[in-house]
Amino acid sequence: MSRHLITSFQKAAHEHCGLPLIGARGKAVEIDLPDLSNMLAEQRLLGVLEGRQMPAGFVALNGALLSSIVEYQTMGRLIDRDQKNHRVTMTEAALVAPLIDSKIQKTAASYDLSANGLSLGAYHFAKTALDQQELFTMLDSQRFVFFKMYFN
Repeated sequence: MSRHLITSFQKAAHEHCGLPLIGARGKAVEIDLPDLSNMLAEQRLLGVLEGRQMPAGFVALNGALLSSIVEYQTMGRLIDRDQKNHRVTMTEAALVAPLIDSKIQKTAASYDLSANGLSLGAYHFAKTALDQQELFTMLDSQRFVFFKMYFN
């Protein structure tokens, strides 16, 4: 599924805002809440994926990727500067939300989740969490499958 997630994100980024992302690699690991907390230590956009009846997961974009997407959407190019400590804003979240929705739809269309009893069709990028604690109050699971994607 990692390959499908990377491919769908690339397609969505290209079709939604012309951003030429190259997916280098990805991996999926099972983690618990403390592990998740460690992985999300840096500043990120945290977006909850709403399901039919409850939050079903979330999307986290680090500040550098988020900033690059917004720069490309608004200026058509990337500014050559260090973005490691970029603080995520709600304006950026609003600009990127349609891209995330498109990515979810493309993943659902390209990967048969029904064999596992799963469906991405009803999910949408509905809420943003300003910090980990807010995110964790929205999720009701203690175990997660964490898909990490790296782009060039």
